[in-house]
Amino acid sequence: MGEVIAGATPDCAIGTKTVKHLNQCTAKDFVASYALAKIRRYSDICNRDQGQSKFLLGWIDRPISGLKQWT
Repeated sequence: MGEVIAGATPDCAIGTKTVKHLNQCTAKDFVASYALAKIRRYSDICNRDQGQSKFLLGWIDRPISGLKQWT
């Protein structure tokens, strides 16, 4: 279904359990986990369809650029 981020299992809804998990992690940890989850997703896309590989570096650059403000 998706990547576990902040200890919350994805279920397509943001409920009390998800909010509890999010409130227990730091913003820096959440942003890093979310960026890694996005990169894994992009990698999965390219593994399923090699034709998408030409976009991979651009896709990876976006979450990495977002991390720069947290360093």
